Amino acid sequence: THVAHGFITCIEEVAAARGIEVTSRHSKLIKNHALNGSPFEKKKREKAKDRKRRMKMKILQAAENKWPDVDFQSDDQSDAMWLLSLVQEELSWK
Repeated sequence: THVAHGFITCIEEVAAARGIEVTSRHSKLIKNHALNGSPFEKKKREKAKDRKRRMKMKILQAAENKWPDVDFQSDDQSDAMWLLSLVQEELSWK
């Protein structure tokens, strides 16, 4: 977390110098957007890391369905696409 905050600080500094607006959204909001608000069922006795892996795969599958022409290399890429989609929707840039 500490390193991530350092990266964010650098990004915000460069963006400010170039007049670029920076925004962020909570990960839960992005996940909710990706899954269209459908609930994510927690399984009894499931370890947190297994639940997290299952959630990542579900979001990646949703991204592959929404953008079939994109060759997703990782769940990070799908998260970025969902963040872009969420912000575009908020700004009505569909």
